[in-house]
Amino acid sequence: MSPARQDPTLVRALEDLDLLDAGAVGEKAADLGRLTRLGFAVPPGFCITRDAFAAFVNQDRHYGDLCSDLRNERHDTTYRNLIAARIRRHLLERALPTTLAHELREAWTAIGQAHRYALCSSTAAESPNSTSAAGQRDAALNLVSLDDILLETRQCWASAYDDRAVAHRERRGLLSQNLAPTVVVQRMVMADRSGVMFTADPSTGHRHTLAIHAVYGLGEARGTNLSAADRYQTDKRVHALTRTDIGKKIHSTRARRDGGVYTVEVAAARRDGRVLNDAEVEQLSRLGAAIEDAQAKPQRISWRLERNKAWIVETRPITTLFPLPHPPPDDADEHVHVCLQHIQVMTDAMPPLSCSAWSLMLPLGRPRRRVQPSPWVTFAGGRVYVDLSRPLRSAVPRRVLIGAMRHVDALGARAMELVCRRASFTRGPRLHIFWLAKIALPMALRTAFNLLRPDAAKVATKATLRVEALVEDCARRVPVEFDAGERLSRIRLLLGTLLVRLLWLPPLIFAGIVAGDLLRRLVRASEDDFAALGRGLPADLTIHMDRELGDLAERIRGDALLRATFDATRAPHLLRHAIESSSNVTVSTAWSHFVARYGARASSEIDPSRPRWKEEPALLMHTIASHVQQAPPGSQRRQHADLAARAKHIENHMVSQAARARFGWLRSLAVGHLICVHRHLLTVREHPQHVVVHALALLREAALDVGRTMSERGQLESIDDVWFLELDELLDAYNHPRRKLRGRIQRRKTEHERHQQLAPPRVLTSDGESPEVSHPRVDAPKGALIGSPVSRGDVVGRARIVLNPIHETVRPGEILVAPFADPGWTPLFLNASGLVMEVGGQLTHGSVVAREYGIPAVVCVANATKRIRTGQRIRVEGAMGFVEIMDGGFVRAQEPEVATVVGRAERSLRRHPPLGPDQAQ
Repeated sequence: MSPARQDPTLVRALEDLDLLDAGAVGEKAADLGRLTRLGFAVPPGFCITRDAFAAFVNQDRHYGDLCSDLRNERHDTTYRNLIAARIRRHLLERALPTTLAHELREAWTAIGQAHRYALCSSTAAESPNSTSAAGQRDAALNLVSLDDILLETRQCWASAYDDRAVAHRERRGLLSQNLAPTVVVQRMVMADRSGVMFTADPSTGHRHTLAIHAVYGLGEARGTNLSAADRYQTDKRVHALTRTDIGKKIHSTRARRDGGVYTVEVAAARRDGRVLNDAEVEQLSRLGAAIEDAQAKPQRISWRLERNKAWIVETRPITTLFPLPHPPPDDADEHVHVCLQHIQVMTDAMPPLSCSAWSLMLPLGRPRRRVQPSPWVTFAGGRVYVDLSRPLRSAVPRRVLIGAMRHVDALGARAMELVCRRASFTRGPRLHIFWLAKIALPMALRTAFNLLRPDAAKVATKATLRVEALVEDCARRVPVEFDAGERLSRIRLLLGTLLVRLLWLPPLIFAGIVAGDLLRRLVRASEDDFAALGRGLPADLTIHMDRELGDLAERIRGDALLRATFDATRAPHLLRHAIESSSNVTVSTAWSHFVARYGARASSEIDPSRPRWKEEPALLMHTIASHVQQAPPGSQRRQHADLAARAKHIENHMVSQAARARFGWLRSLAVGHLICVHRHLLTVREHPQHVVVHALALLREAALDVGRTMSERGQLESIDDVWFLELDELLDAYNHPRRKLRGRIQRRKTEHERHQQLAPPRVLTSDGESPEVSHPRVDAPKGALIGSPVSRGDVVGRARIVLNPIHETVRPGEILVAPFADPGWTPLFLNASGLVMEVGGQLTHGSVVAREYGIPAVVCVANATKRIRTGQRIRVEGAMGFVEIMDGGFVRAQEPEVATVVGRAERSLRRHPPLGPDQAQ
């Protein structure tokens, strides 16, 4: 957008405005002016500009002092609200400047003194791509005189300092900016019906669905009340009515003869009737589509019907929609995109360099040996999506994909099933039979072979050694002595072939999963027994990492000097220095070995822009400190031994039970073999990510070195700007020192900040729809939060919300509530007594580790981190799959409550004793 025009006029007619004037008159007024110039039915009016407000407060020292006090008061909300109230009172007491009053009279006279008027705010844009702040300014209807307009103008300006508006600006860091409220005044539309329409479905995001909400009368000053409105949906492509929901419309707003509005009851015969007929719905649908085309993005449009003529009184972008997948499909068919980050259990937005690395890594839809971005990979809202339309239209791949998805994200699987049943989806191209023969059949044969192999333990051991060798090979391919640009080019080639080199791993993992499914068919046992069988597994890479961390904590506990340091401070850098400089060679060597093997890991580790543990080990230091100070000696290994012994007991019981059945000797052999395959090959599930994370760590090191060079050249403002270029863009810019990048990077930074505020859909169609799905009904207490059960048991304790494990930790006995938990979060599990996550499934990392540690866990709980608060007493029911909030109170973070665990197999395995009745709060 071009710079705003500099115009000293205090009042401007809407018909004279366009988008270039948004900085002076606000986005709402600029949009209405543009629509007026394009010929849309917009009530005539005028805008009181930001210069008018500046003239109103110019030379007002008292106002300036109050605003300065407001900007400086960031901690005491009560005092801040008191200052804001003083500003409101001061603005209402001041008289308008003579020049402004004169221009207002001229504009009012030009439209007509006999008309009634409506007034609302049109705040100048606070920042590019900002989220909407609608509803935070006062508005007024049916103003009958100029004095009413002058009074309501001051009211509107003052409302910019109401408590909610101030809190909104404070949350977004905008209190330090000069406020520039603007006001729109329009001829009043004496509507008999009013409402809003969304040119994209605000609940599902579907871009071809237009939603209309309608009520009788004028609506309300702050926007039409939608609670009892009729709701109509149309297919925007053909403007056909697809759904009608009739609301019970009890009240209606009307205009008073002497000004203002009043509410009347709707006649009983009309309450359950339709506000709009089919022709009017089609008329509004066409109007909404035309406005969307003019504005080039989905709109929220306020409309009024006056004698069957539709008037537009406001339009603004819908800022809550999740972006469409990019690049878009090259055909007109419906496509289904599945979020990679839900599968990887890390739903934060990633910058462009990280996304482009994953597009290069995933070999889907391209020749194996060709290093190029996958044509099946798309990006939306800073997340990586995979277009699985072709395999989902084919019967066998569809069953495999949805079945696998059930293990990692139950809601994602349900959304995929929902879309796959649509005729509009099944009409597109399917996966070629050649692909099935070339890829799927060999994968199935190798899975069957691994399922029948008698040496599952040796296979798992060899797989671990092979993976470690692959990690070393990746490092050898990118020598540190090479130029940063050359290393980055080599890493590009490495990433392009990495997952192809790991294709031998999925048949091992699938064999472990299939063995567990077959075991359930052969053996009659309780869910508790099957859950116990999946615990105390031979250590996979992640569990082994936790054990090494626990062993390191035990060694530190045994060193008096280190123990004193850990008791004296919680500062991560001081603790790290104490370990590295310790005279205890055993401790320093163990730490060096741990960093060498696991230092490439991190929280949100699939995003290479995140610092690795070897750079920022704050989470490790917090975990070690907590373990040193509070965990019983030897608790971690003792717990694993107890779980393994329990699993061995269950195994013996299952084998003996099978031996007593028909063909007992054969059944017992089969059961014993399946248990062996299940327990050993499941430990391979973390191996692919172990390799990928080390490769991404190499990418991070090379990218930062490239960024350092480009920053010294002046191409970048800071080293971290490299993350806002795609990998190929970064290589090209490195090789062309005169390439201009700053404008592109700044735009992407702003976009990334907005993307971080969005919740990514699990499944996203090419129409922008996020299918609405929910968990099956369970027998849960009223108000409980429903999720997917992944680790059995029942625990009651204090919740600990953790959004960033680098800065937050979990104390013994607390229940970890997190948006997600990838391997980088694992150290937090050492103290947690339960787990609640917003994403995940049976085989995602957090669920597996929760079962290994014997803690109840429920995942896929929508908005858990917003609906639960730190300190609340909650119950996690890991068998049924719900979370019950036991109270609404808080406890101080320094006083966690040790959890009380209910559960048969788990009761004896808890690391912390339950509270007695006299201790419970």
